[in-house]
Amino acid sequence: MLMDGRRLSPAGTAMARAFTVDALDAHDGTTPNKGHAGSAAFPALMAVPDAMTASGAQITGRQFAEWLAVAYEVSYRAGQVQHATCPDYHTPGAWTAVGVAVGVAHMLGLDREGIRHAAGIGEYHGPRSQMIRCIDHPTMLRDGVVAAPFWANLVSRWSHPSVDTARDLMREHGLHHEQVGGVEIRTFHMATRLAGHEPASLDAFAYGIAYPVATMIVRGRIGPADLTPASLKDPAIPRISRNIQLIDDAELTARSVAQRWAAVTLITTDGRRLAAPPRTPRGDTDQPLSDAKISKNSTSLPTPSLVWRVHRGERR
Repeated sequence: MLMDGRRLSPAGTAMARAFTVDALDAHDGTTPNKGHAGSAAFPALMAVPDAMTASGAQITGRQFAEWLAVAYEVSYRAGQVQHATCPDYHTPGAWTAVGVAVGVAHMLGLDREGIRHAAGIGEYHGPRSQMIRCIDHPTMLRDGVVAAPFWANLVSRWSHPSVDTARDLMREHGLHHEQVGGVEIRTFHMATRLAGHEPASLDAFAYGIAYPVATMIVRGRIGPADLTPASLKDPAIPRISRNIQLIDDAELTARSVAQRWAAVTLITTDGRRLAAPPRTPRGDTDQPLSDAKISKNSTSLPTPSLVWRVHRGERR
């Protein structure tokens, strides 16, 4: 298991890793699909090499990268087909199940017909859970991806531009959170459904915009240390969160088919309005991350856990 070291079955490992990745929102996203392939594809495919090497197989990093690319491509294409043919907005697990099945089928060397059968089984049994219901009533069901990794043994969020802009405005104007009296966020319709002004749980925190933005304003960061129950009890955060207004913007809604735009205005306690132009999330195709930033992100999550294990004298 990631950041733990204990060994499980491939399906158990995939499920544990999917919970870990999705609980921290530590995954990629694609705007046309409105979901995350990596939350299922990465943990599921990572669970298979252990079983393969135990049987004497030799696996290279290049091979794994190719298998992962297949899982991503199939997941996102299956998602676009589903969005075009189904009236309901389903969670990513509905279409990542197909990508995981095809990726693992390639890993196990199935022929063309075997891969088709794997894809069909993944599509048929993929969780067709309603995404908007999970947004309106946040639970650990989340994106439905914890079911998708079980296809590893077949054969096996939207607040970011607002958070980034709030951070930049605070730094640009040298503000302390006590100087912020309110916030206006103009964004697309589906994002306004993710209000989350006063979350009662960490799941509601993750499915909101207001509280994460308020957390950034108060703490200047949002990381693993902030995704804890203590954040829900910090009195400074709900004060700002309750004073965040989400505004449904028709133009940004029209753009949201391909891009997730948001425009943020901070309102100071002395009446100033500090506005920033609309922007998309860092990491989108029009605002890609540098190799250095990707490398930094890849080590920022596991580092605290690894340091603690070394401190305790564990070696895994």
